[in-house]
Amino acid sequence: MATVSLELTPARLSDCAAVAELTRAVVEHGLRPRWSAERVAACVRDPDTEVVVARRGGRLAAFAIAEFRFETRQAHLVLLAVSEAERRRGVGREVFAWIEKLARRGGIASLELEMRAGNAPARRFYASLGFREVGRVAGYYDGHEDARRLRYTLN
Repeated sequence: MATVSLELTPARLSDCAAVAELTRAVVEHGLRPRWSAERVAACVRDPDTEVVVARRGGRLAAFAIAEFRFETRQAHLVLLAVSEAERRRGVGREVFAWIEKLARRGGIASLELEMRAGNAPARRFYASLGFREVGRVAGYYDGHEDARRLRYTLN
């Protein structure tokens, strides 16, 4: 049986509900949900924000949302999530590569993100991409969970 290939595309408004659902399952578990389909749709409509989705067999496998601040040559990786079924298959790397390519084309010098301080798998993933820790934010998540701030420098 052939493996169904991964398809990466800019998100459409019809993807927003699935992106919000994956966010709740993977990123916001244990937190108050903040990423509604409407909030994701606002990102899709924003010309300075890229929302990329990865699908396999028509199903959402992963996504990323990145805000580009061209005037300061910085970008913020707001969210990156991979479904449980797609983990450890290179999907997160492919989604990040899409964002990195856009950042390079736009003259972005660095990309930052926040992640849950205790999320060891995410920390290993981002370290393998070349991110380094540049700070910690106490109570970042709902006032009770710290975040690690990471930076990726584009050469």
